[in-house]
This record gives sequence, C-alpha cells and structure tokens, in this order.
Amino acid sequence: MPGPTIPRVRGSRAIALVVIALLTLGSNADERQADNANGSPASDIGDRLLAPKDPRRGPSQAVSTSRADEAPPPLSFRVLMNATYRLGNGSTGLDNIALVHGMWVYRPDPRVASVTVTLARSVAFGDLDGDGADDAVVLLVLNSGGTGRFYHLIAVLNRDGRPQQAASRDLGDRQRIQRLAITRQRIEVDRLTQGPAAGMCCPYVPLHQDYALAGAQLVLTASTRAPGDLLGSARL
Repeated sequence: MPGPTIPRVRGSRAIALVVIALLTLGSNADERQADNANGSPASDIGDRLLAPKDPRRGPSQAVSTSRADEAPPPLSFRVLMNATYRLGNGSTGLDNIALVHGMWVYRPDPRVASVTVTLARSVAFGDLDGDGADDAVVLLVLNSGGTGRFYHLIAVLNRDGRPQQAASRDLGDRQRIQRLAITRQRIEVDRLTQGPAAGMCCPYVPLHQDYALAGAQLVLTASTRAPGDLLGSARL
C-alpha cells in the first residue's frame, strides 16, 4: 500500500525563502545598532533596567551641611558650674580653678582658713566676639576666710559647646549684683556698690557699667553712678 504523499518544494523556492529570512534578521539588527549609536532609548525592558540612571533626572538630594556651618551647642549653667577658670595673673595660685557643682575649695595649710571660689547665680548669655554663637558672662566670688567677698566678672567664649575663659575683671569687695546682661557684644552690669555714707558692709550706691571684650581683657566703656554721688558719672 503506498505511503502518504509528501509535497516537494522546488530547490530554488527553498533557497529564496532562506535568503529572505536572513535579510530580514540582518535589517532588524542594523536598526537596533543605529538606534544605540544615535542615543535612542533602550528598546526592551531588560535594556531599560540595566541602563545607568542619569543623575540629572534623579530625585533631588539634600545638600549636606558641614559641621563648620552648624551653630555650636549652647553653653548651659550646668556646664559653667563645672568649668575651669582663672583669677589674677597666675602668681596668686588661682590660675586653675576647677569648679565642682559651682564651688572650688583650696586649703594648702590646715592652720589657715580655706580659700573658696563660688559661682554666683547671676549668669548672662549672648554673643561676645561676633561669631554668632552664644557666649556667657559669669561672676566668681572669692573668699579667703575673712569678711571680704570679692566679685570677679568672667567672659566665657563658646568653643564648639565647650567653655573657654577669655578675660576677667575685678569688681571689688561685697558688691550687690542686680542685673547682668549681654547686649550687642557688650556686657552690662547693674549693681550696688559702697559709698561715703556707709562702710564696706553695706553697698547702697547704684552703679551701671558696660564692658567690651578686647583680646584677653574686659575694657570698661561706660560707668554711671547715681546722681549726687561724690564720684559722679563717667563715660569712657
């Protein structure tokens, strides 16, 4: 019994079909190469996923701020209570006063009274040197065992959140501080001081003074006493 009849394709027709297929594939490949050369976008999903992202088209990124542009941490009363200060010119033994909770006690000889330095509650904050950071001004009270209580005005700069003494000024014995402030890089002190009508025990004369930080010194720029006081007023 004869098998199924298989149609025969002439040799020339088969060759023509193969040539057409090859030409079509070659044309598509040439088009893809031309697109890539001309900067056209990728033509398939795989190419789009693997293509590098243009940073200019990416999401906006926050500009990082360097530490130098950030404001330093503010000084606090707690920090000032445990800072190190100096009084005088270094020859008095008071050039390394490390306060602990606002107090320093020194007694080199048990036969004599202790020397104490106490941080007064009057503290002011503000910019003293023009760098934009809040500095501080404090009052240290020195007592060497007698009745005297000597007030020292201390300018403290803010160095990256750490206190650094810049200058000091002796205000005198047994002053009564009424106001302490920093205004436009000036230290303002309102106090009662001694006058001719009473002794050292009893300050009663109102006195207003302004100080400016000049290098390692506090320079008195204005001083005004109450009218009628024998020492009068002065503008420096």
